[in-house]
Amino acid sequence: MTERETVPVTILEIGSYEWPDTLDGLLDKISDAREAAPPEYHDSIQIECDTDEYSATVSFYYERPETDKEMAARQAIERRYAVEGEARQRSQYERLKKKFSDE
Repeated sequence: MTERETVPVTILEIGSYEWPDTLDGLLDKISDAREAAPPEYHDSIQIECDTDEYSATVSFYYERPETDKEMAARQAIERRYAVEGEARQRSQYERLKKKFSDE
């Protein structure tokens, strides 16, 4: 049986030009975001900062187990990729076998 994976859920994302003007404003945003997450995830909310030369984005998120529906969709994609990958390998094998058996 395949294990259930985790799904990140972003609860707040603040871009460079969206920062509140005051610390209280920022704390209010963060507090509102925390309250938007289910209580059982409050202690596991994580922060991620993504920066480049011109901007920065700070994201607050938590991770939850994927649902049955999400897991089924992921597994279907994984199966499709496996079948497609094997088909490519078989095609390449047949092509190389033909190429090198003619020599």
